[in-house]
Amino acid sequence: METPVDQYLNKLPEEQRTALQHLCEVIRAVIPGAEELITYQMPTFKLHGKAVVGFAAFKKHLSFFPFSGSLLAKFHNELGGYTQTKSALHFSSDKLIPDNLVERMVLAKLDMILSEKTNL
Repeated sequence: METPVDQYLNKLPEEQRTALQHLCEVIRAVIPGAEELITYQMPTFKLHGKAVVGFAAFKKHLSFFPFSGSLLAKFHNELGGYTQTKSALHFSSDKLIPDNLVERMVLAKLDMILSEKTNL
């Protein structure tokens, strides 16, 4: 069954679609069974009602959103080759974020969500 994320990807130009499909596969491997939806016009993966990560295609770049500026700050030393805003990591279809780095950022975000739940 096609998810809203798949529908989003299918509308993209081939180069962007290929890059973001790969990112999507990495995310799905780390958080299998996560809810996949479109939030704020971007593919988003939620677990237990909390947004974990998302991504989007723009005219001049692709973006990875961990929905946490502090998370990107934790990986600052590894993100030197990419441009970013406080809440988004920008990359291109010819310079993808390494799978291992994506995996570690998704896991770090899951840890943040779990620690929020235990601190309630």
